[in-house]
Amino acid sequence: MINRTLFFSSSIRLLAMLMQMISMDSIQVFAQKSLSHSDYARWNNISEWIISASGSYASWVEEPGRGDNILHIKNLNTGREQLFKRGSKPIFSGDETLLVAPLKPPFDTLRKLKIKKVKDKDLPQDSLLILNLINDQKIRINGLKDFNVQKKGSLLAALAKPLLPADSVSSDQNFKTKSELNDLLIYHSASDSVIRFHYVAEFFLPDSLPYVLWIQKNKTQDSSTIMLFKKDSKIPTVLYTQKGTITKP
Repeated sequence: MINRTLFFSSSIRLLAMLMQMISMDSIQVFAQKSLSHSDYARWNNISEWIISASGSYASWVEEPGRGDNILHIKNLNTGREQLFKRGSKPIFSGDETLLVAPLKPPFDTLRKLKIKKVKDKDLPQDSLLILNLINDQKIRINGLKDFNVQKKGSLLAALAKPLLPADSVSSDQNFKTKSELNDLLIYHSASDSVIRFHYVAEFFLPDSLPYVLWIQKNKTQDSSTIMLFKKDSKIPTVLYTQKGTITKP
């Protein structure tokens, strides 16, 4: 059970720390003149701040008026702080071994492409930052489509832009255009590694149970399989296979 006194104490500490980031000199300067567009461009906003369940870690996003966000992650026990450019919407895993956050493409890159009227589907995709809070290992997953992290465990699952298997043939290119299939990447903090599975339609990650379920197509897309991966195993288990398509109830 969470120590409520410790949690609220940590919340107050974090709030006080964020307030200290506001320069009193800057406030006095702004009070003496009218605000211009350039002033708003320099104005930073603090958002998306969270505290881990035990009150040991805090994270927040610093948003400039113009430019890239900066993700802050701070150990409230040691005072150590880490910064990551373009980070957003941080999430702690339930066991506090992971900090996970999407990383946006560079602001200037997106702006130039949008000026050229590049379609949204052709814009650079987000990536996913996985920070192991125990050993400081950092992993980045490119081509992010979707992700989920356990609220009461240490498993993370993400859908990402597909990579062709090493033994694939040219016919796989045609296969990928038939429907929206992706790669499933599963990360467990104990093993500190990512396992990738191809041809995945969708996945399910329970909040507390130690496994991941997903629906996987074969290369010809005429059959579907329900797969299960347990966090202490290296090979997934086939639960059920049928012709055609399987969807979640």
